[in-house]
Amino acid sequence: MHRAEADVTGDDRFNLMFRPALEDMDVIVCGDLPPQLRGSLNELATIARGRTYASGLPAVCKQLDLRQGARTLLVLKVSEPSSDLEMLLSLRQRFPETVVVIVSPEFTRNDFSCERLAICDASLRLEAGSVAFAVAISAAIANHRVHLARMGRSKSGRRSLGPR
Repeated sequence: MHRAEADVTGDDRFNLMFRPALEDMDVIVCGDLPPQLRGSLNELATIARGRTYASGLPAVCKQLDLRQGARTLLVLKVSEPSSDLEMLLSLRQRFPETVVVIVSPEFTRNDFSCERLAICDASLRLEAGSVAFAVAISAAIANHRVHLARMGRSKSGRRSLGPR
């Protein structure tokens, strides 16, 4: 365990970052995540409104269709982001209100910036630890607000009318 992870334990990771937003969200998990991230997902599930596992993209889309209008966080494991780019772009266009965190063994670093907003709100290396996971969730929620603003949408999903 890294020193930074030893200083923040258990539910504290999510208490520190965007807990009110998490309490109002459903979480959908797609893909087999490593044990350290599964533990963090279990902690997240104690805060979030609910958690569902989806076996693949069609199941994810079905779950998101059922939750129209509900705040949803999608944690999606992607083996090869570059080859799945069209799928990720399509998912983002179809469900723009969904907060998306991509986890991949292909990423050389975690990215908590807005650099990949076209496909996700934050991205994690598969080997990331639990603190990095909590930071990714926090960054994804913040970055998603930027994504919605760029699209001209409010948090409710309605198109922003802009200044009068």
